[in-house]
Amino acid sequence: YEGASGRSAGCWYDLMEEAVKDLGTELTLEDGSCVWRIDSVQTAEPTFDRRESDYDSTPLWQQAFPAWLAQPAAIPEQAAPLSPSQLDGNVPEPPVNSPAAGDGDGRFKRGRLIHRLLELLPEIPAGDRREAAQRFLTQPYLSVDADQVEALVGETMAVLETPEFGEVFGPGSKAEVPLVGDIPFGGRQIGVNGQVDRLLVKEDRVLVIDFKTNRPPPTQPSDVSPAYLRQLAVYRALLMSIFPEKSVDCALLWTDAPRLMPIPGDLLDTAFTEISL
Repeated sequence: YEGASGRSAGCWYDLMEEAVKDLGTELTLEDGSCVWRIDSVQTAEPTFDRRESDYDSTPLWQQAFPAWLAQPAAIPEQAAPLSPSQLDGNVPEPPVNSPAAGDGDGRFKRGRLIHRLLELLPEIPAGDRREAAQRFLTQPYLSVDADQVEALVGETMAVLETPEFGEVFGPGSKAEVPLVGDIPFGGRQIGVNGQVDRLLVKEDRVLVIDFKTNRPPPTQPSDVSPAYLRQLAVYRALLMSIFPEKSVDCALLWTDAPRLMPIPGDLLDTAFTEISL
């Protein structure tokens, strides 16, 4: 139990030694080392078992342990964590803009690029953002032509420069924030594993933003797809459990407009109750 440098204080051997001092007898071996031998252990209601020990035929007293001690522990049933972006498979997301309008696959590429710019540019000083966006979009592997670069830069900067967005993309805000935890649902706790596009935590308020770049934006919160509302409702429920002392506000960011659309809490409350798991 010891190496060349001896044993460290509080190691397993020392812990065992402390535990047996009141139960056994200290013996000195021929080499001068000391060991502890437990001859018997007695309990209030012992069961007797006579065996031959390594040393002699000293009767050994064995404690009567409860039956569950010898059985494997039951593995609790745990459902896979809930992904807010994959709620209610029977509730489809809104259709993409028509390919006849010149969208096609380019619409999704455009959405991904805007999403990436909105993630990266807030970390750059405001005066340098436009130039940084142009450098990013003109990288050869992206295959974005000059007209597309200007359009993407203009739309992204319009989002960042709109006054009502300043707080969302300002100091202290975070992009692509993973959220993991449990929320109460239907009388039980369910696990949630998701990621929000942008999060701002203030002293008394939490703001969570979800980007929508490849969908035609509605004009009113009541017209938002139930799929989007339920996703936000789960994020809100989880953030309320993480920050119980703060208010939690949710919004959708439609980059086509660009427009930040706050979603009323009562609308999210209703959406949460309509989730089917």
